[in-house]
Amino acid sequence: MNLQVIHIPNSPLGKTVELRELTMDAFVAVNKATKNLAEDDTMETSMNYLAHMLFIDGKPTTRQQLGQFPMSAIMPLLTNMNELFGLGETEEGEG
Repeated sequence: MNLQVIHIPNSPLGKTVELRELTMDAFVAVNKATKNLAEDDTMETSMNYLAHMLFIDGKPTTRQQLGQFPMSAIMPLLTNMNELFGLGETEEGEG
């Protein structure tokens, strides 16, 4: 099985920063873990997914660690995460 990995060069978070695609089982598990969040709390939901996908210097991160990182380092990772989910931004009128 080949899961996608996005390498984040020059990240202030570490020497080797990666976003690793979730398996379907892992995706479902994170989805279940976030079901108690308010429907409009998309940022917290995204942060929970990111915590399961982000690896810094070969080690997984926790949701608590993400909360301590600078916003300027985390926000671009959310864009990369959406690319892995196939949710990349598209131009209006394309297609």
